[in-house]
Amino acid sequence: MSDVSVEKGAYRILGIRDNAFSSKAIHVAYGVDERFIRALCTSIASVVKNTDASVVAHVFSDSFDNMLASLQQLSDQLGISVVLHPVDAEQFSGWATEGWSSAIYQRLVMAPVLAPFAPRFLYLDADVLCVGDISPLFGLDLHGNIAAAVQDPDKSGHAFDHSSYSCDRYFNSGVLLVDARAWNENDITSSLYQLLSEKSHEFRSYDQDALNVVLDGRIEILPPAYNYPADTNSHVIVKEYKQENPVAQPVLIHFMGGKKPWVEGVDGEGSNVDQYLHYEQFTPFKDVPRQQPKTHREAKVCASYMIKHKQYVMGIYWFFKYLMMKYSKNK
Repeated sequence: MSDVSVEKGAYRILGIRDNAFSSKAIHVAYGVDERFIRALCTSIASVVKNTDASVVAHVFSDSFDNMLASLQQLSDQLGISVVLHPVDAEQFSGWATEGWSSAIYQRLVMAPVLAPFAPRFLYLDADVLCVGDISPLFGLDLHGNIAAAVQDPDKSGHAFDHSSYSCDRYFNSGVLLVDARAWNENDITSSLYQLLSEKSHEFRSYDQDALNVVLDGRIEILPPAYNYPADTNSHVIVKEYKQENPVAQPVLIHFMGGKKPWVEGVDGEGSNVDQYLHYEQFTPFKDVPRQQPKTHREAKVCASYMIKHKQYVMGIYWFFKYLMMKYSKNK
């Protein structure tokens, strides 16, 4: 079968290949908006480069206008099928999204859509980097559970904040291995819709909190290696978590927090940022300079980076940009 783009019903496939939808293919899913296209491409490339299995990447978004060309090029470069699934963002109308876009809720609708493709899929946040083989996850015994995930660094359950909810083992939803059949048989999407329609504003982590409530007691806990915080995150909770759970060779590295490796000034010397930049070389963004800081926090990080590396003029420039952004934000 030739490498062509075709449209089928409500989805579109970029790059049709003979082995793409065999029973041995592994299916990885993402929910994004156009702001994360660069990270998305790098994450997909890192998965492909670390597994011998055929990879099918599923991308859910409410708009592909500014992503289509990059995803087509990525499909051609990596020799994989990329399936585009349009999502109507109106279905999330009224749900809490402060500081985020409605893309955070796209993971909730994936199982009903992906069940015809595969009985099991792996959801990844776009800022998750694969540095090891994920294929063992697709043969993992879930012991009758609906999904599998890694316990969140804030495992105390404080993430619920003022909510009246609690759960046995609070997990991070940035990596979620889903048994699509079990999810659909238990009508998990409907339960999530009902909960978020009524209570989303009670949560701090919105979709993640809702997933923890609905899947409480039905989640298989994975080893920390499958969702390990990147070394760019210096939050005290994350530091304590990594001290308690040292992992010499992570499989999936998660750039949690505000320091993203594709932004100028996030230090990459001997860190996970270098790994990210390595896999970015296999994407359409390999020759694109890193993104300029867009928030006052990013500008502050960039200023510190420039001064540390004795680029004093640029350090002063970004420090003043930081002050201007912060002043403007607080007006």
